[in-house]
Amino acid sequence: MQLKVVMKLNEKQSIETTFDGSDLSDVILKAGPLLDFNGECGLCKGHDIQLRTRIAGDAGQYKYTEFVCRSCGAKRQMGKHKADNSMFLKSIWEPKYEKGTSDEPKE
Repeated sequence: MQLKVVMKLNEKQSIETTFDGSDLSDVILKAGPLLDFNGECGLCKGHDIQLRTRIAGDAGQYKYTEFVCRSCGAKRQMGKHKADNSMFLKSIWEPKYEKGTSDEPKE
């Protein structure tokens, strides 16, 4: 079974992808992060969203896939289920990190 998802990220960009699975619940599980996203920043309510994956860690061992608001810099990350490696959309929008703020990581 296949499920085609078209998602508008902003006025100029959209993504289109097809998910394959053995049945409807399988394709919904795979497409979940895109289906759960409403296209709006949870902080500023902006609609200029970017979808990106970034690599972190000294050896590049961490991959973060996230929606980023181009208006305010907030981000909403995706996580991975350990059992089957499928992705899910985390529920919290994080404000843009500003160096020197009280939220700065402690050493």
